[in-house]
Amino acid sequence: MFRPRLRRLWLQTVALACASFAGLLTGAAAAWADEQPAEKPESPWQSYFHRMAEDYRMTPAADDERPFKLLEKPVLRWSQPVRGGDDGAVFLWLDGRRPAAIGTIFAWPFGNGEYVVQHELHSLATEPLAARWRDRAFWAPQTAGVAFEPLADSPRPADTPTRRLTQMRSLARQFSARSESLEKQTYELRLLPQPLYRYAEPKADEPKENAPLDGALFAFVQGTDPEILMLIEARRHGDIYRWEFACARFSDYRLTVMHDGRERWTVGPGNPRPDAPHYYTAVERRVPPAAGEVKAKDAP
Repeated sequence: MFRPRLRRLWLQTVALACASFAGLLTGAAAAWADEQPAEKPESPWQSYFHRMAEDYRMTPAADDERPFKLLEKPVLRWSQPVRGGDDGAVFLWLDGRRPAAIGTIFAWPFGNGEYVVQHELHSLATEPLAARWRDRAFWAPQTAGVAFEPLADSPRPADTPTRRLTQMRSLARQFSARSESLEKQTYELRLLPQPLYRYAEPKADEPKENAPLDGALFAFVQGTDPEILMLIEARRHGDIYRWEFACARFSDYRLTVMHDGRERWTVGPGNPRPDAPHYYTAVERRVPPAAGEVKAKDAP
């Protein structure tokens, strides 16, 4: 006579367990969604920024006949709630499959309804490069853009691209970063959980001796504005591959990157020069384009 009651208790227990598990999944999904950068709605500025990016021609300094390829879409659209950048887009130029240069074009309010349009660039290349914009010399870093350092005690790169991506995301989470204004105000920067760009496995015709086995470009942001860029690559060291990292500034503030509580990279306030790996300059002042006014093919 107790069997029906036991059966009901068992069904109730299973139902409660399922509900709890579903709640955990829902909570995990919500937490994951909270970690993702909020995608900024399309604005008339974005087509304008894209047209400006298309007007660049970037090459290795030693080989003007080998232009880097601009990715068709920006790798990030951002806003800057702290410092006042209303709208921006991040573009990437590739040398083969590897990032060679990164640039952001953005607008910030100047007053009287006008905005300053600014370009900021950083070389990610391992050699000097040259950039022209609208047929004039614009930027020519005289040195490599980044310098890689080994990640001691990191695991050997895994044997599949999927597992290596998991490793790279885990390694990135070991880092923290901050910026410091000229007024000595310190800001903790947030790591975007997903890389801005991933470049896995050398192509069949790519030289294997110097090519990274895998790599990803991460960003530390304020709002959704990248302030520090970080490359993590599985790079050849003798007969093996090992994980290495390199950082690049994307801000005029003092910047610091920590790894497991130890300072690994720091730079002072920005000093933009057209012959340095990091360069930024105001290009023009204008009112925002009206919706539909500026298309990629029509922008000046």
